[in-house]
Amino acid sequence: MGVDLKMLAHSGTKISEPICNVMELRTEFCEIESRDVRVNGKMSSVYVVSSQGENVIAAGNHSWTIRPYARKDDVKAISLIRKWSVKQVSTGDHQESIPKCTRNHSVPAILFSIGGYTLNQYHDFADVIIPLYVTSRKYNGEVQFLITENRIKWIQKFQEILKGLSKYELIDIDKELEQVHCFPSVTVGLKTSRKEMTFDPLRYSYSMKDFREFLRTTYSLKRMARDLGYKVTVAEADMNVSKFANVVNSCDVMMGVHGAGLLNMLFLPENAIFIQIIPVGKFQWISTTYYGGPAKDMNLKYLEYKISNEESTLIQQYPLEHAVFTDPVSIGKQGWMAFKSIYLNKQN
Repeated sequence: MGVDLKMLAHSGTKISEPICNVMELRTEFCEIESRDVRVNGKMSSVYVVSSQGENVIAAGNHSWTIRPYARKDDVKAISLIRKWSVKQVSTGDHQESIPKCTRNHSVPAILFSIGGYTLNQYHDFADVIIPLYVTSRKYNGEVQFLITENRIKWIQKFQEILKGLSKYELIDIDKELEQVHCFPSVTVGLKTSRKEMTFDPLRYSYSMKDFREFLRTTYSLKRMARDLGYKVTVAEADMNVSKFANVVNSCDVMMGVHGAGLLNMLFLPENAIFIQIIPVGKFQWISTTYYGGPAKDMNLKYLEYKISNEESTLIQQYPLEHAVFTDPVSIGKQGWMAFKSIYLNKQN
């Protein structure tokens, strides 16, 4: 039997808006505010509880399944992420199945995954850190992070950023098997823009400039703008983000071959020059989309150099008439591992 929402509204019944957004291209999330929200790590479930006396009915669905990782459009990546159920329940109808609170919190929470493609510098920022910044910044540190699919190395690598966004110790929610954590508000999943490595000013009140300022503060980066004069520094990133961020921030020009490490351009001072070397293998679109466009949003001067077949070390392994040079698309059709093996691992 259908429900006449207009009739319910006139009767004094409150109609709650759908709490989950599953229509985004790159992410899905539930934003549950000013409610009784209970998080059960053992059951991978979030309960939005209404008391029996509340005159509330939900418009649309009453339950959702969410994978809290901001790469929904990548089938492989999202298949690696644990599913969480979000359920709207009433104490009158489901008294037996609603878990009782064992730990009560006074601040909101954000539940998100650090699985998927993390521990790759590009995906660390595009899939988690920038979406987490967009989702959590409004709380000014007064927010509890609930981590699912925890990776200790990732936490250690980005501990300064996490502490800059939350004043509270992280909770590995997957291990909270005997606890039910209760919050006044919870966001399951992370918000993000439609395009990677960008901020949508029409939807969120933060910009790439704001994010870079946050990074400068977090890692105590002193340089705001580039100076004149050049000295060559050769460096390779490791797990110590703070140390490498300061190395990059000391540079006026950063140059590197296309790859995840180029995302360290985030730490360059304003108006610095960023040069991307594009290898053989039809990398033009991905190079421009992942790094060229975002570099301009960061107020960097972007240049690129596309190497010729003769400049690639692949010339020592394959003749010029080989498909490696004449038809990289056919190599790509063999799968990512085959493409990566040739164009990223064998090429210099």
